[in-house]
Amino acid sequence: MSGVGRLGRAVLRCYFGLLVAFLYAPLVVLVVFAFNDGSIPTLPIRSFSTRWFSAAFANTELTSALLRSVLVAAVNGIAATLLGVMAATALARRRLRLRRLVMTLILLPLVVPYIVVAVGLVVLMHEFGTSTSLAAVVAGHVVISLPYSVLVILPRLRTLDPTIPI
Repeated sequence: MSGVGRLGRAVLRCYFGLLVAFLYAPLVVLVVFAFNDGSIPTLPIRSFSTRWFSAAFANTELTSALLRSVLVAAVNGIAATLLGVMAATALARRRLRLRRLVMTLILLPLVVPYIVVAVGLVVLMHEFGTSTSLAAVVAGHVVISLPYSVLVILPRLRTLDPTIPI
């Protein structure tokens, strides 16, 4: 390897290391100060405690939001996986008319910014006369997650033996 190649590789590794440090430094600071006993995050840390964790878990609004997020994530994962399996099974068939159109419609949320999808779903719900709810949030998450599910499942289905009936 030439000297220029080694130098380029060293610069690239240094850049990558700095990027990782830049991305993870706030997380490390947050974790360190989470165990600080003081009410103001200052250095040096005088004593360690878990009082901020007990305060966070004692907050009922925070814990209910956390549980709601876990519920949305679980339902989203199950629904996106089931719908992705059904869509990938249909797309893996040999004789499917309008395959490209269906694939384009399924993958469309990948190219549209998520905020545009969210605003579009809110406008659509308003036009149908429904109010925003947790089900609407789950539906929005499924719309965004479904293309990823199809993109993971479809190539695997295409590697199966074609004589196996789907």
